[in-house]
Amino acid sequence: MENTTDTQLTPFEQTKQEAREKIASMTLEDIAGYIALTKTRVSELETSNKEIRYRLQELVDSVTEFIKNNYQSGASSDDLKELADELEIELTKTIKVEMKISYYAELIVPIDFEEDNLDESDFDIEVTFNNTRDTEIDNDSTEVDSLDAREE
Repeated sequence: MENTTDTQLTPFEQTKQEAREKIASMTLEDIAGYIALTKTRVSELETSNKEIRYRLQELVDSVTEFIKNNYQSGASSDDLKELADELEIELTKTIKVEMKISYYAELIVPIDFEEDNLDESDFDIEVTFNNTRDTEIDNDSTEVDSLDAREE
């Protein structure tokens, strides 16, 4: 029987060994040229990766639009949701809500407070939206249409 205990190098180890042997035989000028070439190649790869990421985002945007359009038109919502989940696309839509709110309060102010000064006051209004599903408020604004004050 032959002894087959010769160890084989993994492809990675073999590449490392070949690189060490090549570097050992290089001059400083060769190494400087190799480093410059490597830097150029890294820069090219970074540019290529940016282009690929941009194209991939365009594709994801197109698929997202396709899913949303077909979801609205009655295509199989389960299949479209599954496709969106697989591609990690968040399916959302925007709805606009307008609320008319009346706010009444009794303010305790200093005795010499002038009611006309309320126009210079700042009232903060906060609206929260609680729902059992993933929802959020985006681009909200509030404004005071009128402010009336009277002494009791």
